Parts: sequence; structure tokens; C-alpha cells
Amino acid sequence: MVPDACFNRSDPIIIGLNVVEGILKPGTPLCVPDRDRLRLGTVISIEANKKPIQSARAANGSVAVKIANEGSVAYGRHFDDKGDIVSLITRESIDILKQHFREEMTDADWRTCIKLKKLFDIA
Repeated sequence: MVPDACFNRSDPIIIGLNVVEGILKPGTPLCVPDRDRLRLGTVISIEANKKPIQSARAANGSVAVKIANEGSVAYGRHFDDKGDIVSLITRESIDILKQHFREEMTDADWRTCIKLKKLFDIA
């Protein structure tokens, strides 16, 4: 995901994002890999055209994302629009995807998951 606007710099962070690949859903933990995997927080909600949506993909274009982070990270101070933002995955989250969301996942989504596994050194 690539940030393209900031509406609120600290808790909750509200930024405009373009989802480049995969799916973004509420409850997803986010991080900035270029900043030593700086954890931004967890997605609370997503809006497109000022209306709440349950998930975002690349086809949605720019969406507003509200991120709860307990005030520990601020846009412009700890991260900015120059670095990519990615979903923070774990072995457990991959297993949950396989178990409960296999039907929703496309081949492209699985390829994204493989990229993230390599990024986070997950076996």
C-alpha cells in the first residue's frame, strides 16, 4: 500500500492509501518494512468515497484508512508517504487464511502472501 494523503497524524492515524495488491480489511496489523518493520497499529475502518467498506483491493483506488496505534507512532515523524505500508503477517495469520478464507483468496492474493512471507522471514 502506498500512502497518498494524511488526515490525522496520530492516534488514530487516518491516511489515504492506494492498495497495490492483496486485500486490506479491518483488524489488519500494518507496518513499514523500510523503517525496521515499524508497527503502525491495526486498521479500525476503511472508507471509499466517504462510505464505509469492509475490504479494499487495488480496484478500489484510494481509500481512507483509520489506524489505532495507542499514540506511539505519528505520520510525518516516524513514517511518511515515501515508504510502503504492508500487512504484518505471521505464521499463525497465514494458517488462519488457509483455514478460513481460502475461498476468498485469489492466486494473486497467494502470491502477495508469499512475498510477505519472504519479507518477514516466515518459514
